[in-house]
Amino acid sequence: MKLSIVILVVFFSMMASPVFTQDIGAKEPVPDSKRYINLKSYGALAFVGVPLYLLPEGFNYVPLLLGGYFHFPLIMTRKRINLAINIIPLVGVVPSTPGTDYEMGVDAFLELSIAISKKSIISVNIGSGPYFISVETEKQANGYIFSNYLLLAYKRRLALNREKTWEINFYGGVRHISNARLKDPNFGIDSVIFGIGFGRLFERKRKHKRQ
Repeated sequence: MKLSIVILVVFFSMMASPVFTQDIGAKEPVPDSKRYINLKSYGALAFVGVPLYLLPEGFNYVPLLLGGYFHFPLIMTRKRINLAINIIPLVGVVPSTPGTDYEMGVDAFLELSIAISKKSIISVNIGSGPYFISVETEKQANGYIFSNYLLLAYKRRLALNREKTWEINFYGGVRHISNARLKDPNFGIDSVIFGIGFGRLFERKRKHKRQ
């Protein structure tokens, strides 16, 4: 656990360094609707879970997850801070178990974003949602459960074309899955989570008032 925390601290310290955050080009003012922190986005992502312990049966639980993300800022802000809702559906396999189990689900996240430059954002994400897992273990009943995430993220706007309409995201955090005592056993399964995402950015359209 201590090693995982050290890895997360080093990772996000690197992401916040000037090498990753410095802006290139003109410094002209940017309209609020075009500021990175106010843009909607959607894309694909992948997560891998690093187990914190062996399950009672003697094997690790290492989920490999693929999915998408849908990012919706809640405010058209002029500040460096914003709130957003993220919807993330995921499906994946757990090749570390004897039978190569699977899991699937969808999470809703509340994200607190901080713009550290015009093209870089760091954020804290808290999320939860319903899941289905197939693994059989004395630690956790299989079937329908709930996932809980605490993630840190670094987001970087990419200049792949003149409009700069793409982003790459890096994630790190922890995940707990259990079933809220709906079925025994319910000790839960914990993992450190790392991920990467790539998506498209969209400008939020303002609604014009009728005269």
